[in-house]
Amino acid sequence: MKWNEFDKTLGQNLNSVDYWEDEESAYAIGLLKEFNDQDWEFLTKEWKTRPDVWKERCAQLIDLRKDQTCFSILAEMLETSNLDITINAIESLQGFSADVDWSEISEERVVTASKTIDESSLIDSYKSELTDFLKARLQKP
Repeated sequence: MKWNEFDKTLGQNLNSVDYWEDEESAYAIGLLKEFNDQDWEFLTKEWKTRPDVWKERCAQLIDLRKDQTCFSILAEMLETSNLDITINAIESLQGFSADVDWSEISEERVVTASKTIDESSLIDSYKSELTDFLKARLQKP
């Protein structure tokens, strides 16, 4: 079981972006590749209780497995008011195909994510790119 080590890895050195990007992210990717069903269950249940930096890192990585479980977690991450989590979730969602259930990108989630992005200091063209992607995937009943 790799969940405990993955959880620990994402939670350490929370103030060191360079160390995360240079060293720990590659290690965490290796752990994710070895996840079993029980590990994915723990991730699905526990990610919401973790600090925001942990969630940002998770959003950067979990799209390696392009399945509904990862997609669902990323879709839920759109509900945050944290800009970095929102951006990482959207960027990861961009790698998914039409084979997943896009109905999880609800209007409420798009509105929340768009608000978070619109209130940021990101350049307008990047704001539009992120929100346009979500709006294009919005499933209307």
